[in-house]
Amino acid sequence: MILRIILLKRLNQSTSNMQSSVKYIVYALLLIAMLTAGCDDTTAPTNKSELILMPLAIGNHWIAKVRWYNPDGTLVSARLDTLNIIDTSTVGGKLYHISNIGDYYRNDADGLRIFYGSPSGNSNYIKFPAAVGDTFNSIAYVSDDGDDTTFTWMELMATDILISVPAGNFKCYHYKYFDDYPGMPEGFNTFIAPGIGFVKREYFGDEDDGNSFTEQTFVLNAYQVK
Repeated sequence: MILRIILLKRLNQSTSNMQSSVKYIVYALLLIAMLTAGCDDTTAPTNKSELILMPLAIGNHWIAKVRWYNPDGTLVSARLDTLNIIDTSTVGGKLYHISNIGDYYRNDADGLRIFYGSPSGNSNYIKFPAAVGDTFNSIAYVSDDGDDTTFTWMELMATDILISVPAGNFKCYHYKYFDDYPGMPEGFNTFIAPGIGFVKREYFGDEDDGNSFTEQTFVLNAYQVK
């Protein structure tokens, strides 16, 4: 994933470049967090376990269709991205599950945590269980010296949104991401089916006149979890 590597390199820039890099960081997080593989044609999959957002057993995998759009809604490009859980590692007494792209996942009692590149790097936290209206710090950007952490935040908008994608029909939690950095769009929508994982994301960009448009989407095409 050359694009992801380029984006993650931006995370190592100095904190003086933080605001200008935020949009690219968000793209990296989006590319990382979605996806699935090798499923049949069923349209009503059964969640394996609704006690966690994302099952992390070795061998679990997801495939997502990623699309980019122009402001007028015309398609720029599309591709399939795959996420596989391939290994585990214990760091600081905590068990992490490692993906094929080198990121670390962990289900805690209060939700899902994703660490990009290492357990001490930039991270994404998604609260679960959660109630509609709950807000929480979500994406953490760690400074180069490790002494400063900047958070953006999420809000849970709903717990029962029905989302239909090629992988099936899913009852999802709808989280919305917000960013307090000047000039950033209002946010992006994330739909997660407990016991399955990420089902859909919508990322919004800004036109020159300040209006927002759907710039990028991630849709679950297939998956296998146990």
